[in-house]
Amino acid sequence: MALLACKVTKGLREAEATVEIKDFHDRNHFLPVDRDFLNVEDGKHYLPVTVMQIDPKSKAALIGLPLEADSGAHRVWVKLAQLTDLTEGPA
Repeated sequence: MALLACKVTKGLREAEATVEIKDFHDRNHFLPVDRDFLNVEDGKHYLPVTVMQIDPKSKAALIGLPLEADSGAHRVWVKLAQLTDLTEGPA
């Protein structure tokens, strides 16, 4: 499990948040999650994700999202710099 930096806005209800993530090509993806699912450190929000693959040449990681994004994506490539807490290697 790793943590992906994200932006958080209001959700449809108080306990829910809309999470905005950027993929490797800086396209935005949005997904609704329970606020309790997010990690907050020093005022920054992080979404727990699964690292599927790492490409050291392009410094990118293929991640599995916990829910389908508005774009229909279940997996997206992100920049490695967006990830923290890479405690486990890719599956």
